[in-house]
Order: sequence, then C-alpha cells, then structure tokens
Amino acid sequence: MSIKQKNSDTAAPKGSAWKKNVIFALVVLVLTEWIARGTLDADTFAQYIGPHWEAYALAWALLFLVWLTVDWLTRFAPLATLVTAILGCVPAAVDFYTLQLRGEPFLPWDLMQVSEAAGVASAAGLKLQTSMVVSIVLVLALTVASFFVYRGRLRQRWLPRLAGTGASAVALCLLIFGVYLQPAVTQVLGITPDAWMQDRYYRYYGVLTGFMTNLTNLEIAKPEGYSEQAVDDILDNVAESEKFSTGPMYAGSYAATTPKEERAKQPTIIYVMDESYWDVSELEQYGITFDTDVSQTSNLKKNLELLTRYCGKLKIIFLPQVLNLEDELVRCTDVRTAMELTKSGSVKNFKTDFCKMKTKDCRSMLERHKHGLCTFVDDKNA
Repeated sequence: MSIKQKNSDTAAPKGSAWKKNVIFALVVLVLTEWIARGTLDADTFAQYIGPHWEAYALAWALLFLVWLTVDWLTRFAPLATLVTAILGCVPAAVDFYTLQLRGEPFLPWDLMQVSEAAGVASAAGLKLQTSMVVSIVLVLALTVASFFVYRGRLRQRWLPRLAGTGASAVALCLLIFGVYLQPAVTQVLGITPDAWMQDRYYRYYGVLTGFMTNLTNLEIAKPEGYSEQAVDDILDNVAESEKFSTGPMYAGSYAATTPKEERAKQPTIIYVMDESYWDVSELEQYGITFDTDVSQTSNLKKNLELLTRYCGKLKIIFLPQVLNLEDELVRCTDVRTAMELTKSGSVKNFKTDFCKMKTKDCRSMLERHKHGLCTFVDDKNA
C-alpha cells in the first residue's frame, strides 16, 4: 500500500467537524427542554425561548464545550455525545418530576437531599413520559451516528490533543465562572433573577441556565454573631428573649421615627416552610403532631396548645398551606376542579393556560367564580 493511499484511509471526513458538534449540542438542548417542559410547541418558542434566546445560547455553549472537552480528551466521539446528552437530559428529567411532586424545579441544593428525594419518588409512582422515551431513542441514535461520522478522522498526537483539551476546558471554565456565576454579566444578557417563582424562572430561561445561575445562591453569608449556640441561648432564656429586638432597618423606618411606647404591638410569627424533601416525622421528637391530609385539622388543636403552653404571650395565626395552586384555587372559588377556571383539557395543561392569562383577565375570572379569602380553620375549634 502506498503512503498516499494510507493517508487517505485516515483522512478526516468531509465537512467541518465543528459544524457537526454544533448540531449535536443543539439537538441535545432541544431534547433537554422538551423533557423538562413535557411539551415543546410553537407557543413555547414564541413565549419563552424566543424572547430569552440569550439564555438558551448559553445553554447551547455549555453543551457544545462539554462535548468538545470530552472529545479532545478521549478522541472518542460517541462517548462525548453520550456524556453531553446525559448532562442535559438527566437534570431535565429530574426537573420535570420535581415540578410534579412539589411545584418547584430542580435546584442546586436538592443535590444534598438525594436520599430523601429517592424515597419520595419511589412512593409517588412516577411514570416515564413520551418525551423521555423519544429522547432516549434519539440519544442512542446520535451516539451510534457519531461513531460513523467521526470514524475516519486523523488521530491526533499527544501535544495537539493536550492543547485542544486544555483550550476547551479553559473556555468551559470561563463560561461557568465568568458568565453563569456572575449575576452582573447574566443580567446584562437579560437573565433576571426570580427567587420567588423558580418555576417561572426555569420556564423563561431553561433548565440548564436556570440551574447554573442558581449555583450563586448555594453560599449565603452568615449574619454577624449568628451561631447555633446563640440561638439556643435565646430559646433557653425566655425572659431574655423577650428583650431581644432588632434595630431599625434604615433612618426613615417606622421603628426609627416612632417612639417605642407608641409603636403598634406586632405578633411573633413562626412560619415553617415545607417545600422541600424532608421527613415530617422528625418533628415528633419535639412534641409536634402532624397529618398528611390537609383537609383534616384534628391535630391542629394539639399543636396550637403546645405552642401556647411554651409561648403564652404569642398571638398565633395559623395559615395552612395547601398542596398546590390547583387545590388552593378550588378552596377559594366555587369550582370543583381548577380546570373549570381556564377550561383546560387536562390538569397538565392548567398551569400553562393559567400563566398565559393577562392580569386583568385573571382577576375578572376569579371574581366571576367568587374568589375570596378562605377560612380553613374555625376559631372555636382552634
């Protein structure tokens, strides 16, 4: 065999390799959003993806650079394709199920609650979605296709290979630490933080960009003088805790401009957030009883008596939280199911239809259905 013929056998395939990389990353991004949302139609592109294309461009760049880094490192394109697909599709699937279970998306701090989440998921009877099945098939097809597409390319020596891996890794780090983890930069790109409604945040900016930008919230600075011992000291000394107060927030605040004897007496409010994976039975060791049925309030009286006994000077106002938005609307209106409000075909489509409504139309709809403040607990029973 001649040298010329041998070189032709190892020549790169026709077409630029980077164009194929672009397509692989783009396909994975589309599959990621399809899995996370459950549906991906023209309205999704018009309402969410199109107006916030910068966020999806960042997500595509993340997938592209991951593919490039793994490919340069291993020089095995099928592995790069598979790793990139896992990076996008697995978090998207977790996000979809998390939204179903608690109404909140997949957040970085959920990684510290994997065992609790697994227990909840196993008891919830989760089902594989159509988008997930199709995505698995397409990912396997892409993995096989990448083997044939890149089979004939030149084998790189260790020095160019090391340089390519290093350059790709540096670009990936710049994207993560120089863009994703810099709120000032992401806001310039039109990605506005929305800590109050993370499901809306992910709906606007996508699961990958939403998750990556939320990494900045993993570390919260501790207030000065805050410690577990300081909290225990306050709880152990009731008399001293009654004297505990915070200073005025700013010079023109109510506390700063009103004499202490003229200030309105405000109740101390204890609010327990229960929107993450945890075992409520852990409260039993503190004497708290609980019930998983939100319509039953038999245990409420016991809990109120317990709080009153240890915190006698407190005025307790109990604001129960229902399981989700649909149940809350049913309790506060004259409908039997939330679907009646928006005339949605299924519960799955209700939130989408509800979020599409304009504020004025939404208010009119709720007023038509006698929306008002619900009384969950009778004062006599409490």
